[in-house]
Amino acid sequence: MIVSVSDSAAAFRRRWCRTCFAPFSGVKRRGLGLGLTISRIDCANHGGDLSVEPLGEDGGAVFVLRLF
Repeated sequence: MIVSVSDSAAAFRRRWCRTCFAPFSGVKRRGLGLGLTISRIDCANHGGDLSVEPLGEDGGAVFVLRLF
């Protein structure tokens, strides 16, 4: 099963897409920066993968969840 979700928000820049799964790399003021890290680990623990690709120079990203 493959699920993809896109968002055109300017906050999703190429640089952010390269580091978004690193622990403590969140951008929310009150967050810990662990949400995407934990999500990717959970996907891997269930035989899947979670990835992100930038949409363009103006921002935006596509998240892809693959479960095998």
